[in-house]
Formats: sequence, C-alpha cells, structure tokens
Amino acid sequence: MGFFVLTHEAGHNTLFKSKWLNDFVYKWLTAPMDFFNGKAYMLSTWSIIVRLGMLMIQIS
Repeated sequence: MGFFVLTHEAGHNTLFKSKWLNDFVYKWLTAPMDFFNGKAYMLSTWSIIVRLGMLMIQIS
C-alpha cells in the first residue's frame, strides 16, 4: 500500500518539487513494485480527469 501512495503522489508530481525526480521515482522505483505499468496508469488517470472535467463543464 505504501508504494501505491508514493506512486500516486509522484505520478501527480506532488511528491517532490522536481519533476524529473518525481518521474524517476514514479517510473523506476515505485511503479514496478506495484506490479503495473506506470505509463499506462498515468494515461488512464489523465483520461479520467479529462472526462470528469468535461462532465463538470456540462453540469455548470
């Protein structure tokens, strides 16, 4: 569970101030320990965010 939290925060670039350090931690240290493809996770997360954004625009 701890690795997933680190993966999540690094994937949102909020774990460190440096983007490259977040990317490194995300892609090479935590995502492999969570047994999933970090890039696929990031793309699916952005897909959800975009859909939610479109929904919020339609509601307002």
